[in-house]
Amino acid sequence: MTTDIQEWERQLQRELTEIRSHSQQLAAAIAVVRGRGELRGVLVEVDADGDITDLQIAPGAMRSPSNQLAGVLRHCHRKA
Repeated sequence: MTTDIQEWERQLQRELTEIRSHSQQLAAAIAVVRGRGELRGVLVEVDADGDITDLQIAPGAMRSPSNQLAGVLRHCHRKA
């Protein structure tokens, strides 16, 4: 009977090790996922969590009224 329990524990450890390995591979793959939104000289890039990783605003876009620029930024962020 103890042999069965010991074998079950070893099998469980092997499966947990495999799950951890797959989890690490998945996390690494997700870390490189990026989305981009671009409109009227504004470019927003986000990671898989939606956090901004890159923001570029062309000089011409800076001449827009602030509420327009803010709207474009929000749009690009949502699109990304």
